[in-house]
Amino acid sequence: MVVGVIGAIGGGMLRDVMLGLSFSFLHVGTLYAVAAGAGTGVLVLLAGLGTPIPVAGVVCVVVTTLVRLAAVRFEWTFPEQFVVRGRRAGRPRVEDGRFDAGSAEGT
Repeated sequence: MVVGVIGAIGGGMLRDVMLGLSFSFLHVGTLYAVAAGAGTGVLVLLAGLGTPIPVAGVVCVVVTTLVRLAAVRFEWTFPEQFVVRGRRAGRPRVEDGRFDAGSAEGT
């Protein structure tokens, strides 16, 4: 499945380089790789169930195309990334000039 997704992304990158565009799979929120993964997953599933490879390949292409077209048509996206800021280990939390009651240094 990983090979299918990497192949799809590589082909898209080659297309974008030849057309002088920015890489489409890097656009925030796009389901480019998800569509490739869905198609590849269907191919692996059908091949595992004994479906002839040419038939499974055609179904794979159809599923990938439909997922990508549906994502574009219905504006399906992933949420934008955000930074998760956590508390560093070993440093007490200070609120309003006082140490956090749960820290060892704040008692």
